[in-house]
Amino acid sequence: MSEGRRRAARSSGILAQALTAWALVMLIPSGNWISGVFLFTALIVPFRTDGTHKDRAISNFSSGLVVWGVLTTQALDNLLDRVLRGGASPLLTPHDLLLLTATVLFVFAGAFYWIEREERDSK
Repeated sequence: MSEGRRRAARSSGILAQALTAWALVMLIPSGNWISGVFLFTALIVPFRTDGTHKDRAISNFSSGLVVWGVLTTQALDNLLDRVLRGGASPLLTPHDLLLLTATVLFVFAGAFYWIEREERDSK
């Protein structure tokens, strides 16, 4: 793996975890404990790897999928609030934008690790 891709994978994974932790801290006062448990799980999963690039890729993709699920649930909740109650809540709040960015970064990290795995297997 080129050094640049390795750094990009590490830094995007670290930044995604930092944004997920920030979103988790923002979520705690709202009392939405189910989303909090899922975000905590997404935060922990990348640490539970055996060190291979395949395992790192899968753990980052899994975390991205969990964060995307929380984001989708909250966006649909905002949409239903808007439609059914006539609320003026925005479709994506700043908290949702944090989750969207974390999702994209987790997927980038997973993709970089997956490319490394493919390159290593082809040699």
